[in-house]
Amino acid sequence: MTKSTLLILLLCTPLLWAQHEIRATFTPKEDFDTAILYKITPQSLIYTIHAKIDNEGRFQMPLDSTVTKGMYRLVYALPQEVYNFDLLYNGKEDIELKFNQDTGVEYMASEENKLLNEYYAAMAEIGQNIGKAYSQKPLDTVALLQLFDAQKTTQIQFEKQSKNLMVYEFVRANKRYVPKYVDSLDRYISKVKAHYFAAVDFENPLLQSSNFFSEHAINYVFGLGSSALTEEMLKENIDALNHTIKNDAASEVRYEIFKVLRRQMLEANYEQLALYISKHILMPLAIALNDQKGIQAMSDFDRTALGALAPNFELEEKVVGKTSKTLHDLEGASSYIIIFWSSGCSHCVDELPVIHQWMSQISNKNTCVVAVGLEDDSYKWTSMKYDMPSFTHVLALGKWEHPLVQRYNISATPHYLVLDQDKVIVAKPQTLEDLRTYIQK
Repeated sequence: MTKSTLLILLLCTPLLWAQHEIRATFTPKEDFDTAILYKITPQSLIYTIHAKIDNEGRFQMPLDSTVTKGMYRLVYALPQEVYNFDLLYNGKEDIELKFNQDTGVEYMASEENKLLNEYYAAMAEIGQNIGKAYSQKPLDTVALLQLFDAQKTTQIQFEKQSKNLMVYEFVRANKRYVPKYVDSLDRYISKVKAHYFAAVDFENPLLQSSNFFSEHAINYVFGLGSSALTEEMLKENIDALNHTIKNDAASEVRYEIFKVLRRQMLEANYEQLALYISKHILMPLAIALNDQKGIQAMSDFDRTALGALAPNFELEEKVVGKTSKTLHDLEGASSYIIIFWSSGCSHCVDELPVIHQWMSQISNKNTCVVAVGLEDDSYKWTSMKYDMPSFTHVLALGKWEHPLVQRYNISATPHYLVLDQDKVIVAKPQTLEDLRTYIQK
């Protein structure tokens, strides 16, 4: 090897491993441990790199030449599908950001990401001002026309600024309907909805690799209305969304959009709407796409949805020649509470005695508690159950492998369900305090 060749290699090598980096500060610092970066493709997430978050909430991620331009997802906690945010990387710049669990992400460096955030903020502010203007009586048509003009001018300005950047695809796709004259609020919203997806290219690979489609759909369903949205109005928006994008978006794209929308409905406590999306939109798509895992997941969810008859199970171990009593055999109570718990779960160990105490203090004794212990063995469970004698105790050996886990779609303990006298599921309290309200009714 000649000296000149060696020099060339030495000069070129750094370009292979230290082109750019992500620098981040997360707060509150004690809440975060590790950050993982994935590249997003229309088909999957591809692991790229991870970094340990230090005691000050900071980390650095080197982005070498193998980290190509595209859409990336930064995951900062579990479950990954909840605790993440997406960012653009063009292969030409460092990215510096601050993230707060409550306020979100702020970019200190990165032309692409800063511009996108500025664009969304500017358009959101104009949209809010249009809403405020429409709420004024009498209607100020001059002010509204000025806001419509500002909306049009802002869109043009950001399209020009982003013309040679990746972010341009998002700015262009987010273009809103701008009226030439002032309509009534209902007519204005109707026209906004009619044009909402007019600029969206569902075949754009960069948009497919982002959360743009699902976020746009969520805004369509939740964000367009002249008054407080009822469940019936949300259902109408869901149907309208499905009809609007049906011919333009591929089945795979619609499937991903409505999976996110279904999850959003669950987070907003609209379980019946989530069930509606599953039955009428997602299940037919899952069958057409042969997504067996998705079909199973939706079947599991439907089985324990509000309004469903609670799946039956035996209350004691089977004994040869003896018929075991089941949940559906229980009588005499006006309501039933099922608690799935484990003696190895610290929250369960803390909460079950509290529930037992509440039950002993209420004058209405028409509620029966069935406590199902998901256990690896019976030793600790046996000891604890004697401290809660008013509960009907069930031992489910095998813990997470027990059939009840899938039958009841359990992902964590404690898991609470409230049933009526006919064993129909009427509530799914998420916390101990939520459960207390049902106990004290």
